[in-house]
Amino acid sequence: MAKAKTSTAVCDDRKWEVDDALRTLTRAHEIVKDKALMADVKKAAVEKATEMSAIAGKMDSLAKMGLVSEKAREKAERKAR
Repeated sequence: MAKAKTSTAVCDDRKWEVDDALRTLTRAHEIVKDKALMADVKKAAVEKATEMSAIAGKMDSLAKMGLVSEKAREKAERKAR
């Protein structure tokens, strides 16, 4: 059986988690302020959405042919949204 974490280890883990979240939020704030970067991010997001939509369309065709299960097609469709 695994030992339970000590109080100090739990506190250290939580401190690391809080510090990491702070770094993440700080970076997110910097990214949002960078208009050129955000424009490129928007372009990349549109490209990715288009790509995922095409994949979902192919999955639909494969499902109709019986080559992919309906469940797998639905999963790909949800991912494309």
